[in-house]
Amino acid sequence: MARKNGNGEGSRPRKRPDGRWEARYWEEGPSWRKKRRSVYGSSRKECADKLAEAMSTEKDFVLVPTNITLSEFLAEHLEATKETLKKRTWEETRRNRPRASGADAGAP
Repeated sequence: MARKNGNGEGSRPRKRPDGRWEARYWEEGPSWRKKRRSVYGSSRKECADKLAEAMSTEKDFVLVPTNITLSEFLAEHLEATKETLKKRTWEETRRNRPRASGADAGAP
């Protein structure tokens, strides 16, 4: 009986019709959506090594806590995602974002 990989282990390398080896894994994107990624190699070992490297670099993402307010975080996030959102979505999100009370209550 064939061995089944568990969740988060990636796939076992397979030989493609074009002669290359391919292994797949799931990667979490910036919006926490999962994307299916593939790595390729000319040999099974090379493909397995690339898979291990790709999956280990994926785990290097660490959230660093900072001392900013929610409204500051949302403003930074909105500016960071401006290029990836449609213009109308960005405008509506900017208009509807919650504002904190206090010193930054009048901020745009």
